[in-house]
Amino acid sequence: MEARLDEYGTLHLAGALTFENVTRVWQVWQRSVTRDRTLAAIDLEGVNQVDSAGLALLLEWQSQAGGRLRIRNAPEDLLRLAALCAADELLDLHRPANRVAAEASG
Repeated sequence: MEARLDEYGTLHLAGALTFENVTRVWQVWQRSVTRDRTLAAIDLEGVNQVDSAGLALLLEWQSQAGGRLRIRNAPEDLLRLAALCAADELLDLHRPANRVAAEASG
């Protein structure tokens, strides 16, 4: 799992956001976010797997952001899991632009 916070407050994640590594991702976030550098968005473009621990981490970040956290490029397994757990209404999930365009044309 790779995690990097850019200068605009977007946390870019790549790899599997699962039980095995959410603690490490949390630690990267804690070191990166300060009073002057807040988390504005999470980009999941490079994420290839999300389980319930990953969903719980996203919900925690959303809670800490006061519900103002945008989650970009949500993978399909996250969308399905969030819907199954009725957490999709709690998260500001956005599909990748190429998937949205494909669904609109197909």
